Amino acid sequence: MDTRCVQELNQLLKGTHMGASLFEDLKGKANDPALIHLIDDCLQRLRRHQELLEEQVRMLEGEPAMDGGFFQGISEMVEKIRTFPIEADVELAKECIQYMESGLQALNQFEQKQYVLEPMVQRSLGCMRDDYQISYHSFHQYVLQHARS
Repeated sequence: MDTRCVQELNQLLKGTHMGASLFEDLKGKANDPALIHLIDDCLQRLRRHQELLEEQVRMLEGEPAMDGGFFQGISEMVEKIRTFPIEADVELAKECIQYMESGLQALNQFEQKQYVLEPMVQRSLGCMRDDYQISYHSFHQYVLQHARS
């Protein structure tokens, strides 16, 4: 078992848990059904990512992280304080874009470490990247359409 790779995959998994939690919070603030639908779609993708990462960690004979850990609580509290005054759906969508950028950045950092990964793991990471980009572009499109209104 490559314990360093398992640790790094678990870091991605923890980040995915945190991201899902943050999106749940934003969903609770959203008013526009179209934005709520986009957030739900993103949450479904993040849940699939959690399953993929958990499976990959198990394949490497590791124990998957079940939540974001200590820093999830701190991160959630900071984000709730920071986003508390946001009421406009366009501003919430901009937050979603930032979260997607953070997810892509974490994935890039993982890939830069150049682990020798099983082809299935590499495909899973590629699917995650595609999902992040799809969600990113969906939220970006929402902002463009609604910022003009």
